[in-house]
Amino acid sequence: MKMISRSILFVSFAALLAVSCKDDDAKPSKTELLTAKSWTITSFTIGGKDASGDYADDCSKDNSTKFSKDGKVTTDNGSVKCDPSESQTEAAGTWAFDSNETKLKLTSDGDVETYDIVELTANTLKISYTETDTTNGVTVTVKVEITLTGK
Repeated sequence: MKMISRSILFVSFAALLAVSCKDDDAKPSKTELLTAKSWTITSFTIGGKDASGDYADDCSKDNSTKFSKDGKVTTDNGSVKCDPSESQTEAAGTWAFDSNETKLKLTSDGDVETYDIVELTANTLKISYTETDTTNGVTVTVKVEITLTGK
């Protein structure tokens, strides 16, 4: 009887250990990483040059973006608002992954913007896009990179 009890105890413990180890090894999906936190822009480069001070007014720099699992995007206007009458949070459109989750597609008021996902971790979202502009017959193409930090 003692031998059977030890055997059952050992098998139960081994099964519990095996199940708990599998959960520890699971990596979060890109959806889980993107939707776990609110994201604030911490770096903005154009053509490899820092443009962080130029991308937005001071009142927008503490804004954050939240991606929900249902595909919605909301913006929190932070503690410093550009207009005191604006609401704290605003619907900002929808999001979806594209191209095997290598691109992030944002849709707002009928406009669609697609960004390459350079990096997506638990604390960092780095996206980029290429912008081309032609002025006076001269075409210039630059890469824009945006780094966001999750909080």
